[in-house]
Amino acid sequence: MNRDQFWDLIERSRRDFRSERRDGNMDGQIYALRELLLELSPSDVQVFDDLFHGCMVNAYAWDLWGAAALLHEGSCSDDGFTDFCSWLISMGRRTFEEALANPDSLAATVKDPTVEDFSFEEFQHIPAQVYAEMTGKEVPAYSTDYPDHPRGQRTWEKPDDLQRQYPQIWAAIGATNDLRSV
Repeated sequence: MNRDQFWDLIERSRRDFRSERRDGNMDGQIYALRELLLELSPSDVQVFDDLFHGCMVNAYAWDLWGAAALLHEGSCSDDGFTDFCSWLISMGRRTFEEALANPDSLAATVKDPTVEDFSFEEFQHIPAQVYAEMTGKEVPAYSTDYPDHPRGQRTWEKPDDLQRQYPQIWAAIGATNDLRSV
């Protein structure tokens, strides 16, 4: 299992997404990823889980947290941001890498008719569940240490700051100034 194979499995788990069926795509992706991982060896599932957590660490940055806050109506807790990062990985390599480089690029994803939500807590747990099913043991701890704090600087205090920082996302969601305080 390498990084390209990891992303290929994520992409394959999205193959049955249908724009005419906005609701249910996430459930389908959970099922598809589970089935794909069950075809692997336990050691490959462990590496997949490790690569997943590495992506979570790469996404742990204030600029992405700001985008998540905007997509969650102005507020995003620690757990909410973790679930957002899981969702971001579930969207595939291109979306993930573009968002790391420029979080405002998520505006295109916001408009995608197959996107149900911007949080996907369940997705991050699938590899560990599959590993446990295969081995009867917990997946070993991942090799990537989570940092104590997000990279970069928090650059927003109120909704207007988010509007200025993420104008494309703001326009894509049709945001108004009635966001909760951040």
